[in-house]
Amino acid sequence: MKILGGVPTRLRSTGGAVADLLADVCDEVVVVSQGATVRCNKKNVSLLERPVDIGMKRARNTIFEYADHVGAEYIFQSDDDLKFKPSVLELMLDIMQEEPSLGSLSSCPRVYANWEKDIECTKNFLVFQCPTQLWVVRRQAIVETGMLDIDVLEDIELGLRMWKKGWVLGKLHAGIEFVHNPFINRIGKGDEQGGQPESLRQRELPNSVKYIWDNHKDILSTFAVATSGNRTYTARYNWSKMCEIAHNRWGDIGYEDSKGRVI
Repeated sequence: MKILGGVPTRLRSTGGAVADLLADVCDEVVVVSQGATVRCNKKNVSLLERPVDIGMKRARNTIFEYADHVGAEYIFQSDDDLKFKPSVLELMLDIMQEEPSLGSLSSCPRVYANWEKDIECTKNFLVFQCPTQLWVVRRQAIVETGMLDIDVLEDIELGLRMWKKGWVLGKLHAGIEFVHNPFINRIGKGDEQGGQPESLRQRELPNSVKYIWDNHKDILSTFAVATSGNRTYTARYNWSKMCEIAHNRWGDIGYEDSKGRVI
């Protein structure tokens, strides 16, 4: 079993530290750099330099392509601004190996942990709509589903395609010590401060929202550009349909939560 870690990074100096964390659990880690300063201390980390504006979609797809080339069974991807313990990765990998229906499993951001602590669940993960921030994916799920398609909200669109193939997507539900914590304030960052360019997000968001609604309205109740508040889009997922598709593929996996979702 080969485990690959991947970090897409742009114009920042933090991706190397994240890669070193992944290297404690992964056989190999690849950093896809877009004009970033990357300093790594672990020998099993390699660097792929790319033009500064290839975008997060192409950077993440480069990691998938590399995983296919080296025959990795599991692929961890992490944003370049996170802190976490290796035990988070170890737990995620253990859960993936125990539950073959899981196509992807994400860690939970520390800021969200208290929001969901009262949700009762029969598993140590909650079903979730997409892979996000710090996640592990089964390469077979990517082979079946395909790679990222759009430049903005790309993780949500990929997740919906995975659900429609019958894969279960989850997020850790195992306590505060098994979460990750962003160490860079993401709000209000400009194009030259790393991450996804804000100009790209503003330009492409309406197109991405329309694309997702047009292609996945069969498992969505709502998906639209937000007209008020701080949110950029509004979404409601048809969990009964998503769980039904997964059940049709895997049968009864023993998942049930207090929000009424059953597989």
